[in-house]
Amino acid sequence: MLSLSCNFQLHADDLSSPECSTFEEAEIGAMDDSIRISVVIPAYNASAFLRETLDSLLRQTSPALEIIVVDDGSTDRTGDICREYGDSVRYILQNNQGPSIARNTGILAATGDWVALMDADDIAMPTRLQRTAESITSNPKAVVHYTGFEMWYPDDSRRSMPAFPAKKLWPALRYRTPILPSTATVSREAVIDIGLFRKVTIEEWDLWFRLMSKYGRDGFQDIPEDLILYRKWEGSVSTQYLRTSQGMLNLMDDLLLSGLSPVGKHLWRRRIESRVHHELSIELRSIQDPSHLHHALHSLRRWPLFGAVVPLRRYKITVNMIYKNLRSRMLNRSTSM
Repeated sequence: MLSLSCNFQLHADDLSSPECSTFEEAEIGAMDDSIRISVVIPAYNASAFLRETLDSLLRQTSPALEIIVVDDGSTDRTGDICREYGDSVRYILQNNQGPSIARNTGILAATGDWVALMDADDIAMPTRLQRTAESITSNPKAVVHYTGFEMWYPDDSRRSMPAFPAKKLWPALRYRTPILPSTATVSREAVIDIGLFRKVTIEEWDLWFRLMSKYGRDGFQDIPEDLILYRKWEGSVSTQYLRTSQGMLNLMDDLLLSGLSPVGKHLWRRRIESRVHHELSIELRSIQDPSHLHHALHSLRRWPLFGAVVPLRRYKITVNMIYKNLRSRMLNRSTSM
C-alpha cells in the first residue's frame, strides 16, 4: 500500500504544493524502483463501478506506485468512495472539464515515470501492472505499452479483443484507433512533451497519432494477454455511435490526413469516411436503428472498393441489410392489404 505524506484529498489548484510531492512505499510487494507506475483514473459520477475498479488495482501482483482518482466535478458519491480507501487512493477534485483535462491533471500530479491509464468503470486483471513492467524492461524504446482486453456485455457475456500488433499500427492509425485507453501505460515524459491530451471527441486517438508521429512504430509495444475487462454500455447507443463517428471525421483535416499530398488526402478521406459509415451501419443495425442501411449505402458511395481500410465482408453485410429491408417492406405491405 502507499501513503501520502499530506492530506490525501487535494484540489487541482493545489498540485504544485511541495508538501504533497512525497510518497512512501510499503515494504511488501513494492514494484522495482526502476519501473515506477502511477495509475490515473478520471471519474465523473462514477460511483456505480468505481469501487470495483479500485479494488482490482489494489489486488495487483505488482502494486502501483500510486493510484490517482481525478474527480471531474462529480455530483454523486465518487468522492466519498475514494475517501473510504484512505491513503491507498490519492483523490484530486476539480471543476468539470471533461475526461481529457482530468487525465492531464492526473498525469501532471503523478510521481511515477509511467502512467497506467484507467477508466472508472473498467477492471484490471491481477497481472496487468506486472506484465506492463516486464514489457517496459524488455522494450525500452517504447513509450506506449498496451494489452488486449475482454469486452464485457450487459448480458454478462464476454468477447476477447487481442492487442492490435504494434508493427501494424502504421498506417492503421490513420483510419482506426485500436488501443483502448484502459489497456495503455504511457511514458509520462513523452506525453507531457507532446502537449498531453487535447480536448477533442476521441482524445486517445489524437494522442496515439501524435506519439506515432514522433516516435514511430518502435514507440509502441503490444502485450498479447487480455488484462482489462471493458464494460460495453447500454443506453443511448445510437447517440454515442453517431457522436464517436463524427469525432473521427472531425480528426481528419487536423490530424489523420497530415503529411499527405493533395491527391493522397482526397483518396484517404474517401476511404476513411467509407469505413466510418460502414462501422456505424453495423453498430446501428445491432440496436435495430432503421438508419443503418442509409450509412451502409453511403459507405459504398464514398469508396466502393475493398482493402485494408474497408474489408471485403462489407459487401456481404450490405447485401444482407438490403435483403432484410426489402423483405420487411414486403411483409408490411402484405399485412396492410
